[in-house]
Amino acid sequence: MASPSGSTSTLPAAAPPLADFLRENSAYILARWLDAIRDCTPISQLSQAALVDHAPLVVQCLADAVQAIAADRWAEIPSEGALRRALARLGERFDLKQVVTELSLLRHILVELVWERRPLIERRLREIQDLGWALDAAIRQSVEAHTFARQRALEAFDQLREQAASVAQRKDEALERDVLGVVSHDMRTPLTTIKLSTDVLFRDESVRGRHGPTVERLRRNTVALERLVADLLDFTRMRAGLDLSVERRPTDLAALCREVVAEAQMAHPAQRIALECTGDCRGAWDSDRLLQALSNLVSNACQHGSPGAPVAVRCSGTSDGVRVDIESQGPPIAPELQRHMFEPFRRGERSDQASKRGYGLGLFITREIVRAHAGAIRVDSNAQRTLFELVVPR
Repeated sequence: MASPSGSTSTLPAAAPPLADFLRENSAYILARWLDAIRDCTPISQLSQAALVDHAPLVVQCLADAVQAIAADRWAEIPSEGALRRALARLGERFDLKQVVTELSLLRHILVELVWERRPLIERRLREIQDLGWALDAAIRQSVEAHTFARQRALEAFDQLREQAASVAQRKDEALERDVLGVVSHDMRTPLTTIKLSTDVLFRDESVRGRHGPTVERLRRNTVALERLVADLLDFTRMRAGLDLSVERRPTDLAALCREVVAEAQMAHPAQRIALECTGDCRGAWDSDRLLQALSNLVSNACQHGSPGAPVAVRCSGTSDGVRVDIESQGPPIAPELQRHMFEPFRRGERSDQASKRGYGLGLFITREIVRAHAGAIRVDSNAQRTLFELVVPR
């Protein structure tokens, strides 16, 4: 592989600008980047065309952005290169770790080249700073784009609710099943794209420093939408007469509780959530399904409990099964609501929660998941506390 131009220690002080250096050495940068990507698995299994994809555009846009920054022309900074490559990688079924790995490899290569090619430390630091500004600018534009996309997704889902309500009024269950199934299925791809992009932004430390609250709000709402679409798909399958599928494998329910509590704590940073695990909590269950059920219950407790009051999650192993209690404080759920709150499109709000939004599927899906494991779930609510009790046999 040829060396980059101007990479020796005898480079004159009048070295070309960073943008020109990136353009002149784009072939070398691409070759090094693709060589590094080939060492990754399963990235290495891609064809040559899929491996290269939008990589040249990424480097070209980065050089253009650096040039614009150097000339103080911020409005001319492009950002489509990284976005197009990320979306293309989504089409190749890359997960978030693989997408971030590719971009991290490019960042490492570029910083290394800049550091090697400049004899003056001050100039090296300035160019590395320009690279950082170029990336920040692209990320900022991406956040704005995804904010718009998220709003469109929310509007689309509101339209879905209106369609579903109209279908229910006409007592046409077949049409209702088709509308929910088709629309929720079609929402998965754009929603996955939004989630992928927001997760990439969230994991970048420079973004969190500048746009942390905005990206975190996008991330939380995208996760909530993704969970809701999954619930709609499950509901549609069950309305079509299909059983809720479960794949049993060795699972530690205590570990699932810890994961759910950590996720809920991140989504509700002001909420106190206490976790207590006792006994042997291992068994043969569908970990993904139980994670879904527990997430619904803990999220429900955080949303509808009294502000500032703690939420308690207790996981205890017994001789023949495992029991999980989720307890919150606040006004009680009325007895007439308790009798129907596990039914679809029914909501079990407490007396002060009627204004909060909810779609009435989470608890129904949770009950069906528990039943698929031959377990049981119940709710008990009084003036002191509201308790959801979930029991699954081993």
